[in-house]
Amino acid sequence: MTEAGVGVTRTVMRRLRDTFQLLANRPGIGHARADLTNEAVKFWQVYSYMIVYDPATNPIGIARVLHSSRDLATILSEPPGT
Repeated sequence: MTEAGVGVTRTVMRRLRDTFQLLANRPGIGHARADLTNEAVKFWQVYSYMIVYDPATNPIGIARVLHSSRDLATILSEPPGT
């Protein structure tokens, strides 16, 4: 990986960690996506990544972090880890 790639990765990771903290402090700010899942999860986008989380748990449960170019509906219809 180039130095520029490492810098971009660090920036994205820092932004994701900051967003996890934001969501933990204000779990209601995400969006429901009935077009993607009937589960009681919310969504929040960071750059090209979609954070899927359960706002009802304490602390919040980050279910998945997915690149938004992927087929989110299909992925979310499968159990985690498949």
